[in-house]
Amino acid sequence: ILLYAHDRHDPAKQRRALDVIAGHGAGIVLSTQVLQEFFVGATSKLGIPDLETKEIIQAWSRFEVVGIDPFRIGRAID
Repeated sequence: ILLYAHDRHDPAKQRRALDVIAGHGAGIVLSTQVLQEFFVGATSKLGIPDLETKEIIQAWSRFEVVGIDPFRIGRAID
């Protein structure tokens, strides 16, 4: 969803992603893994420059960000 929200090549998917994000408001929780994967996808697939992607990630960091550890992985599996 984060990648689609920044993908100017597909306005329909971008609009849908932005609507999904807006629908969740302050309740969004992101993992460090999602932010790492966003960096890779944004720079390699969308061609967004590294520093611009870093700024985007900093903006996303206003939401709750959780680290991934074995305990959380186990809870997700459960």
